[in-house]
Amino acid sequence: MADIYVDYSTGDDGTGDGSSGNPYKTIATAYTNATTGDNVYLSDTAGHPVTTSLDFSTKNLTFYNWVVATATRSDARIERLK
Repeated sequence: MADIYVDYSTGDDGTGDGSSGNPYKTIATAYTNATTGDNVYLSDTAGHPVTTSLDFSTKNLTFYNWVVATATRSDARIERLK
């Protein structure tokens, strides 16, 4: 199980690696690189548009809020998608 970070404001889908210091830009890239059971942390710095159809039934991912300004993660799940 891995932690994957997404920040639409400062992330980069081309050079990002999904770490907190080098996040992906979009949920779609995080989804593509995630495996079943991974945690996806979405930054609070901007909205996260989903511009492509994603089949969340194929991966058991858990989404969390990531407060970038304080570098803290919320223990509260945003929504668990299966």
